[in-house]
Amino acid sequence: MELKSFFLVAVGFILGLIVGRISAPKAKISQQNWPPKAPSWPEEQLPLNQSEILLEMIRSGRKIEAIKYYKELTNCSLKAAKEYIDQLGAEL
Repeated sequence: MELKSFFLVAVGFILGLIVGRISAPKAKISQQNWPPKAPSWPEEQLPLNQSEILLEMIRSGRKIEAIKYYKELTNCSLKAAKEYIDQLGAEL
């Protein structure tokens, strides 16, 4: 009789775990807000010396380095950094 009681308790416990696992709410991460973006400086507010550094990189043909540098400064996307540097290069 003890074995039968033990078996019933064990089965009940396992079923409880399964049901709890199925009905537990799952955390949802919004794809729109992930990964979180770091704050960035607006392009117009770059410190003067940073702008001069970028212009010097572009003038000396180090465009890729300028894109990486701008991307690091502003935490923008690679595409946005490339477009900005291309725009600066076209204005020179």
